[in-house]
Amino acid sequence: MRRFIYVIIINIIFSAPVTENTAKIVAENIIVERFMSTVHGGYTVVSSEMIKDDDQNLIYIFHLNPMGFVLISADDRVSPILAYSYESDFITENMPQNVSYFINTHKYGILDAIENNRIAEQKVIDEWVKYQNEGNLNRRSNNVDPLLTAEFGQEYGWNTYCPEDPTGPGGHAVVG
Repeated sequence: MRRFIYVIIINIIFSAPVTENTAKIVAENIIVERFMSTVHGGYTVVSSEMIKDDDQNLIYIFHLNPMGFVLISADDRVSPILAYSYESDFITENMPQNVSYFINTHKYGILDAIENNRIAEQKVIDEWVKYQNEGNLNRRSNNVDPLLTAEFGQEYGWNTYCPEDPTGPGGHAVVG
């Protein structure tokens, strides 16, 4: 019980916005830990952006070279890792609706933590500590290969059960 109260008091005292330097250290450590199964040595942070709400910093976007990104929370009451990829870049202009929804969900969660002075869970505190110190990383592969490798097309064979159409491939309507 005493430990629980101690954690809550420390958390209230030390909960604060995350500086860009701290967020960059966290992003670099995520690269070391999570990108290990790929060619880790080639990934570096080349630039950063900030997602804000009014003047409130919410999410750091770190763009990587040769390709990729890491999204880090700008408040330590929320889990540090929001998203990352080493297969595509993160472009903030003209975001698809699903990506915009994903970002807005994180924005509202971070804003809620700030506005209501939420207390970070111990798991979240441990994540921030882990990714601020390189010695704590689990250098393991998290790469998941595709579950299906089949490629589907619209030519004969794939559209066998489609309605008949003499102009379509194999005498059937084109799917899609």
